[in-house]
Amino acid sequence: MTAAAWALAGLLAGLVALYMARPRFRRRTLSAARFLAGLPVRETRRLAWSWHAPVTAPAFWLQLLVLALCLAAVAGAAWRATGTAPARLGVWLLVDTSHGMTTRQDGADRMAAARRGARVRAGGAGFGAAQALDEDDPGTGIALAVEAALADAGMDASEIDLIVPHGSGSPACDADEAAGLERVFGGRLSDIETATLTPNVGDTLAGAGGLAVCVAATALREQTVPARLAGGGMGRVRAEAREAGAARLRAALVCTNALGGQNAALVLRAP
Repeated sequence: MTAAAWALAGLLAGLVALYMARPRFRRRTLSAARFLAGLPVRETRRLAWSWHAPVTAPAFWLQLLVLALCLAAVAGAAWRATGTAPARLGVWLLVDTSHGMTTRQDGADRMAAARRGARVRAGGAGFGAAQALDEDDPGTGIALAVEAALADAGMDASEIDLIVPHGSGSPACDADEAAGLERVFGGRLSDIETATLTPNVGDTLAGAGGLAVCVAATALREQTVPARLAGGGMGRVRAEAREAGAARLRAALVCTNALGGQNAALVLRAP
């Protein structure tokens, strides 16, 4: 519930308390001793709390109706609201280039990792980047980045089993990203599993790409699609709520965009 809704709920509770406490009474204490001594009559004022007072006051119902309409308006606006919540997160991804480690994990790389006792979660297969211009069609930038990453990996779009999109929660950005992915994957896009992060943690902005790579690598290692909270507004991209579940994941695509039309994509292979 939003702060405005809480404020209106507090006003409603205060209104009820105000009308309950309205009836007052006075109690006077009389005694022969005080009368003969010429002392003033002792008087006590008290509040008489009554549950019936709000019900019998027409003004109470009128004010209650106004508050209820305001609360309904706030709740309706919150229900229809779209957008995202910025999140604070810093991500450091360390790539070991020693012992022959490269972006593509061949047999030698795996042997070097095994000697060091490293646990291989995924292998970097291909990377692509592109710049979208204002005059470009929606989705052009992300589509070019994804196509470049697939070409760098020597893979076809049909080999991707998991997509980790940016999915910032901004309607315009999400529509652009969905258009780019649909341009690459076509009708198959609605059949590809996705891992959406923003509904869980908010938009981590510059940290979104690094976090997405961590999630994709873990999903490939565990052969599990992470649970999703309900999302929407990304066209054919699967964003409905689902529980975590096992799946055969050969490769994952991580794509992200940034201010100024920057787009990047990374393809990871299962270990």
